[in-house]
Amino acid sequence: MLFMAIEDEDDLLKVERLYERYKRLLYKIAYNILKDKYLSEDAVHQTFIRIINNLHKIGEINCPQTQSFLVIMCRNVAIDIYNQRTYLNKQ
Repeated sequence: MLFMAIEDEDDLLKVERLYERYKRLLYKIAYNILKDKYLSEDAVHQTFIRIINNLHKIGEINCPQTQSFLVIMCRNVAIDIYNQRTYLNKQ
């Protein structure tokens, strides 16, 4: 479903390769913050939406810069989800 938003075939291939390469790592990053399977999966999904919107900033798939970029993006998404959940639980 997520990949259907991508019209360019080269971009689609790039996102698919990024997903296959980094999905497990991003899930672990999110799970370490959220401690919840479903919220972590949601964080990875939201991260890939951000990746698609910033695909022009990603060069090579298998390089330290790409990995760092994706990890930071996922960490930020997971922290946002954590903060939203914490705020809602306080009310």
